[in-house]
Amino acid sequence: MLFGDNRRQAGDISGQSKNRGTGRRTLGESRLGLRAALGMALCAGLAVGGCPADALTNPGGDADGSQSGSETAGVQASKNRAPVAAAGADRTVAAGELVILNGTGTKDEDGDALIFIWQQIEGDEKADLVGVYSSIARFVAPEVSVDTELTFRLIAVDGAAVSTDDVIITIAAPAE
Repeated sequence: MLFGDNRRQAGDISGQSKNRGTGRRTLGESRLGLRAALGMALCAGLAVGGCPADALTNPGGDADGSQSGSETAGVQASKNRAPVAAAGADRTVAAGELVILNGTGTKDEDGDALIFIWQQIEGDEKADLVGVYSSIARFVAPEVSVDTELTFRLIAVDGAAVSTDDVIITIAAPAE
């Protein structure tokens, strides 16, 4: 594991937290989970030539804090545009069905390489997502006794900006 086991008593970076009253695990949007995921994505973007690290703390300036306009460097500075995440259309599936979460409609007008992160943010049932760091993730819809909604968030990062989009997958209960 890259950063070791970062679990805390109140939850972990997967977005699951333990309800202290019942001891049951519930899914929720974990700020720690989102921060950790975005931090890793941003580091990955920087590692593959995203924005310079000092641009995050000193936009428009040099590492020493001075301002060196684009005339000095002879390079025209361009403004990064955030990607536009597209998690696909909401839909209903049957229990046991293979569900494909497709984020390939995500666009970046600057043509920047994108980093994708899928996470389940709502739902009484936990989906075992495969491909969470890809534009396409998948899971097998769990067995349910009543119609159940699961909400998934696609996070798209271009190394400097972030965009999100949610999709709701409704799992239909079997007819009686």
